[in-house]
Amino acid sequence: MMRSHTHRLRLNLAVLFPGGAIALLGSGLAIAEPAPLKLQAEPLAAALLDVTGTLDASDLVLPDGSFYDEHPFAGEAGQELTITLESDVFDTYLWLLDADDNVVADNDDADDSTLNSAFTVTLPADGTYRAIANSLEGNQLGTYRLTITPTVSPEGAEP
Repeated sequence: MMRSHTHRLRLNLAVLFPGGAIALLGSGLAIAEPAPLKLQAEPLAAALLDVTGTLDASDLVLPDGSFYDEHPFAGEAGQELTITLESDVFDTYLWLLDADDNVVADNDDADDSTLNSAFTVTLPADGTYRAIANSLEGNQLGTYRLTITPTVSPEGAEP
């Protein structure tokens, strides 16, 4: 068992005011060293998918000439996910499709400061979803990273 320790300290302070006035201040100060804190780390939500891929000329092609890769995953109704698509070499475009090829969500730029894509979505139903890693324009090729992570509430617990 560890005990807290207290240290006492006297502080004298001289303050010089305009015009030459001086004030001397004295006070006692007690500093307590608290017992060590017991911290318990909350586990981070594990990614459902974390993949590094490459858009290349052998990939599937949309009518606009942009290449894309499909990444299927199982989702549950009400599940909240954050999905990101990042690349240092091309302007990303991210799609989320449900089992019937309906667009659940899509994004070009996560915000004004990036060409990477991201969104948070609540899945409408149980089923197989496909995250589509795409470039904004045709003939953009290169590596990317796609992550799908359950959203964690501020308390550290998954919703």
